[in-house]
Amino acid sequence: VLRLRGDYLAIVTLGFGEVLRVLANNLNDPVNITNGAQGLHGVASPSAAFLIQPIAEVETFLQTNFLPQLAIAAPAPLAQQMLFYILGIVLVGIIMLLANRLDDSPIGRAWTAIREDEVAAIAMGVPLVRMKLMAFATGAACGGAIGVLYAAKQTFVSPESFSLLQSINILAMVIIGGMGGIRGALFGAALVTLINLHVLTNFALLINNLRNVNYIVSGTAIQVMIVVLFGLAAYLVWRAYRKARITLIVGMVIVGLLGILAFLSAGDFPIASWPSQLTPDKYQRFVFGILLVVMMIFRPEGLLPAPRRAMELKHDDEPVDELLLEAEKLK
Repeated sequence: VLRLRGDYLAIVTLGFGEVLRVLANNLNDPVNITNGAQGLHGVASPSAAFLIQPIAEVETFLQTNFLPQLAIAAPAPLAQQMLFYILGIVLVGIIMLLANRLDDSPIGRAWTAIREDEVAAIAMGVPLVRMKLMAFATGAACGGAIGVLYAAKQTFVSPESFSLLQSINILAMVIIGGMGGIRGALFGAALVTLINLHVLTNFALLINNLRNVNYIVSGTAIQVMIVVLFGLAAYLVWRAYRKARITLIVGMVIVGLLGILAFLSAGDFPIASWPSQLTPDKYQRFVFGILLVVMMIFRPEGLLPAPRRAMELKHDDEPVDELLLEAEKLK
């Protein structure tokens, strides 16, 4: 992996992650090394006994003075959740402090030089292998710290807990939020988590509720929606063709599919006929794939990029002066 760079490095890293997961599942025969896919059982959770009494007093105070109808929750489970929340905030704060200090250190500048141009970095005396190994070790240490918290909360860890989709979600967080900065990674993590756990799930629940009441969508509304999607798709294809010079076959396929949809939507559509397999929560990869494509076309530097990264990935039709002004505002 140390010989690779750029996109190839990311792809091979994902490949090694899958290799290690499969090995952890299967290295129990003929020689038992990992004990198969039985996982880690009985992981102890930290004690939250010291939080039970303060939480009970706060609940009693709120019920007595402000919210008489408040249903008091059991203080012990709430104290456990509060403890994990506090530990998570503390760990994230420590990791942010570590990343910020490393960014301003000679190690961080060496990593930046390697990212920009490995050949130039080597020519300037940066130890390539040592710095890459240190980057891998630092990332693994941060992931391991959060993994300890995850194992303590779940009390059980198995290889199935860390699938390829988890790695793809992490990449989506970084790409959407913005590479090269802490704020972009935090914003991307929050946005992807909200889309994954709330937006897609609630959208699927809405479709199920409309199916239960036999709601009917008028054909006119469907055709208006298809016209809007047609315009958006045409603009995306034109933008991608102008910037990346992709073939017009993609545009023809999209226009053809939208034409078929417009033909099929001549009448009203009952939600009860909506296939249960087409709920949004079952198509996370498709949704995030479309989102990443849109980000790569319109804003490849991310929503909250670092100023230096924004300068590197500036749009061809965007003046440099405005980009510098935006970078100064982000500082």
